[in-house]
Amino acid sequence: NVRMGGGTPSSTALASALALMRREREHDKLLIHFTDGQGDDTTRAIAACREAGVQVYAIGLDGDADSLSGQYGDGNWETISQVSELPTAVARLLKKRL
Repeated sequence: NVRMGGGTPSSTALASALALMRREREHDKLLIHFTDGQGDDTTRAIAACREAGVQVYAIGLDGDADSLSGQYGDGNWETISQVSELPTAVARLLKKRL
């Protein structure tokens, strides 16, 4: 039931991930959203995840810092400009979590 409209249905994906994560017994849950910044507004979906105890972070493309900061909050995102930077960005996010 996802409509096409020119952007990625990120909020639907995050809500679906939350539904799956709620089935898991672990109490410490982490969700990293990889985005090109062209998705729909994820603010409500992120809030629902956090209310359920799921930590939410994002990795996006350079130039999308304002959008990432607005949706994920300061310190909850990283940007990359090429795929080779992805492992380092994931490591930085994981260090913030610890």
